Amino acid sequence: MNEEALSRLFRDVRSGRTSIEAALAELRWLPFAELGFAKADTHRLLRRRAAEAVYCPGKTVDQVLRIAEELHRSGAPVLLTRAGPEVAAQVLHAFPGSHHVAEASLVIVGGLPAARTGCVGVLSAGTGDAGVAEEAAWTAEAMGAAVTRAYDVGVVFNEDYVDLMYRLARRDLLLYLYDSNNRPVRDVSGRGEEETVAALDELIARGLVREVGAGGSTASGSAFDFTHQRMRELVYEQTTLVRRRLLHRRTAEALLARPRGGHEPGALAAQVAQHFQLAGQDSAAADQFYQAAVHARRVHANAEALAHFRSALALGHSNAAGLHEAIGDLQTLAGEYAA
Repeated sequence: MNEEALSRLFRDVRSGRTSIEAALAELRWLPFAELGFAKADTHRLLRRRAAEAVYCPGKTVDQVLRIAEELHRSGAPVLLTRAGPEVAAQVLHAFPGSHHVAEASLVIVGGLPAARTGCVGVLSAGTGDAGVAEEAAWTAEAMGAAVTRAYDVGVVFNEDYVDLMYRLARRDLLLYLYDSNNRPVRDVSGRGEEETVAALDELIARGLVREVGAGGSTASGSAFDFTHQRMRELVYEQTTLVRRRLLHRRTAEALLARPRGGHEPGALAAQVAQHFQLAGQDSAAADQFYQAAVHARRVHANAEALAHFRSALALGHSNAAGLHEAIGDLQTLAGEYAA
């Protein structure tokens, strides 16, 4: 018996349409129905506003049917879990309109709630988990929740999921988020501010991206990151080399154009150099590695300076002689003497 039926019964008693004796007969089965072999919790919907579940293994078909009949009277869906083919066939015959989810070994007696409260995401790692995932999904629906399913996401997020991300926002915006570190999203993505904000809002709403800090009220003043490391890896792997190079070049240029804000020239040079290198622009990367090395040497970060000088040399910096001399000086300071 649900709240609506109970309220109707009380109104009928008050109006005289139902006698007290008849009402007591209606209520006599609360809070449970004694079946001899089991006590059916007929009060659950009224008490918890939730469907009741019946574990079928260990019960005969007749016992399952009798329990389902008593519980069904309450008005809530009845979940018959681990229901084998024989049980499912008998239940479907006894209760027309029931739903059999064969892959989950689940039978739902009664209709699902029309109103939905909240949303539940059901994800499974592999194909072998699909049955358990479907059981969880249908259970959530029977409890009144809306459900979004995403299966076989254990190794990497599947291609359909990636396609969904690309439909929600431009892949250049997603690639930018691969290595954002509070860089100007709008400048790097090549999109207008309104379009960038709308895409970010959609990604955040879908749980693919999260805001990790704020330095302003617009997309150019906030930091964003993926909600899962695998998502970060997949976006990068699934993007073409040409587009990756484009975004790395844009990132390097945006970093160069950023106001220094009190930072010394060369403080961001190592980051800029790495992006130019990934963009395939070795000459620009070599120049930035040189600036990064000069800056590191100025603040006595000799190990970093040595690594940056070597990177500049490897990328073909025009001042090879000067680089060799600088590398030699740093090696001497570190006590590295060539034989």
